[in-house]
Amino acid sequence: MPREPRVQPVPSRPEADDVTKGVQGNPGSAREPKQHGTRATTAVSPTPRRDSVQTQTPTRTNMGRTYLIFLMQKHWYLITSFNDVRYLESTVVSLLRQYPSKDAFLDQARLLIIDDASRDGTQELITKLTECLPNISVQLNQTNKGISATRNLALQWLYSQPVGNEDVALFVDGDDLLTRDHLKVKLACLARDPQLECVGGQLGLFYDDDPAKIYKVDTFSTDPQIQAIAHLFECHFYIANALFKVRALVERHAHFPQIPTSEDWQFFAAQAFRMRHVPEVTLLYRRHERNLTNRSWNAAQVLAIRKEARELTLRRAGMTLSDRECELLDLVGYLSFRIRWMGPGQLPVAADVHMPWFSYLEQRPEIRSQWRFLHKEIGALFARIEARNASPQTFEPAKLAKYLATVLGLANRACTQPQNEKMTSNAKYALRAGLLSGRGIRAGYRGVPTTGYRTTGTCACLHSRRASFEEQPALRC
Repeated sequence: MPREPRVQPVPSRPEADDVTKGVQGNPGSAREPKQHGTRATTAVSPTPRRDSVQTQTPTRTNMGRTYLIFLMQKHWYLITSFNDVRYLESTVVSLLRQYPSKDAFLDQARLLIIDDASRDGTQELITKLTECLPNISVQLNQTNKGISATRNLALQWLYSQPVGNEDVALFVDGDDLLTRDHLKVKLACLARDPQLECVGGQLGLFYDDDPAKIYKVDTFSTDPQIQAIAHLFECHFYIANALFKVRALVERHAHFPQIPTSEDWQFFAAQAFRMRHVPEVTLLYRRHERNLTNRSWNAAQVLAIRKEARELTLRRAGMTLSDRECELLDLVGYLSFRIRWMGPGQLPVAADVHMPWFSYLEQRPEIRSQWRFLHKEIGALFARIEARNASPQTFEPAKLAKYLATVLGLANRACTQPQNEKMTSNAKYALRAGLLSGRGIRAGYRGVPTTGYRTTGTCACLHSRRASFEEQPALRC
């Protein structure tokens, strides 16, 4: 499917930063610009919004405790790779840059790189990385097992290690980049609320063919109540941007379901971690032609997987839904990623936010022609959800009512705009979801490069000054 024209973003204030240098001897270590390119990494630390949910300013005592915990704990990075020879080194460099020195990195960080039978030279690159960084362990799959099985192998390895009570773990995809303050921001959040078991963050999205532009997507709510409500519609946590307390994983003996897609939604729905997002961008998500979300899936299989994930979430809230009700939620669920909870009394809608891993469907005109009936059916479903929430009150009633009303309003807007008006990717998804006559979705999911970003709301483009490649060598042995 051809890519839609991309709206040119508005550049923000440049930020100075350094760059990385490849491992000596690596044939793929050609000189490249610093700004989030194939082999570069940059921190994006936007100023937190004033109206976002803010935690109490840490006191000197809390800061001292945080620093003491930081010195005592180990950080376990579970890196999965598949044909990532162009990206893996810059991913490892982004981990190294979380620490004040290479010695600190070697002392506190423990890396497992588990490669899923790559055939592009990734395994040779991994060997060179281990020669430079002795804190890297390696597992090489002889056959391709898929992302769920590979992450489960990483968890089995973690459970066999001598972990400490304060240790933390992070799943890392071999083509993404951590921002410079990723670890600092999330550890501070854990220190402020010791009851938390998992901390997420916002995303910076960039294209492999245009790495100089980073698009901020910050629709993950920092309000725990809104976060729980949003999870009814879509997975409101991204597994590769979630920092876990290791003991929370060990106590639950957490593992991923053996499914081809949406495994993180079922993972979070089944485990019931105490979670929260920070408002800062903590991960740079690379969009390229090999992303898992660019692949086609059997539609019936996708709907069954999403239904199971949704049922797990609803069951914890004391609710059950029929197959038809799950399909209706699937029709409007993607719209939940266009909503930001900015504080009490506010629920603004972002401008055409399309999450990078979400696949949309092409337009089906019959949805538009039948929307008047679907609108009533979805409205009745939302009313039932509110009624079921009345006793017990799993969600705060006012927030639940406002959230559902906003989702329904967005769906109505998407399906009633003039036919000749250019459709955004999100609206196309809504019109393609075949819910008529109980048929469900018959066509397969097929993702395309995320396009159509606006320059307002959550999609502001972030720029950083390009620096010369030699400014800061990263992995020189």
